Amino acid sequence: MASPTAPDFRVEELYLAHRTHLLSVAAAMCRSREDAEECLQEVFLTALHHERETPGYLRDPAWPWLRKVLVHTVIARHAREQRGRELLHSLLSHVPKPGHEERLDVLNALRQLPLRMRQCAALFYLEDLDTRAIAELMDCSPRTVETQLRNARKHLRHALGEDYPDILQQEVP
Repeated sequence: MASPTAPDFRVEELYLAHRTHLLSVAAAMCRSREDAEECLQEVFLTALHHERETPGYLRDPAWPWLRKVLVHTVIARHAREQRGRELLHSLLSHVPKPGHEERLDVLNALRQLPLRMRQCAALFYLEDLDTRAIAELMDCSPRTVETQLRNARKHLRHALGEDYPDILQQEVP
């Protein structure tokens, strides 16, 4: 059983005290209740991380800190989604337009890719950026970018089949 001073207990106390109010703030800022709940979960995971790293980090009143982290979390999530939509739109604008069905096939295949994978593919294949430049933009290692690109190519080839041999011809170094 956790002692009352344990970091997990402190964060649980804060969760029980502020969950409802934070969720209402998040719900007003997010597109859906599910997004709001995910943002709230991220806030309390961040709180738990800080409290475990530095016991006593979350001092009273904790509400201003929780609200600040919530707002930053919602804004960051929205920005990531917006970048993903922009990259998807960019990727689709470069796809040849042989017909409505083919375009929908490509769109559906791209939607199946995780956001980071979709972003890496768009930057590499459409913007002609190398893996180092993409890594810098996405704040990750070039190795991560290479892995994301290989996986994106595999997923798209599997999803689209042999009907689209010209898509993603360029191999990752």
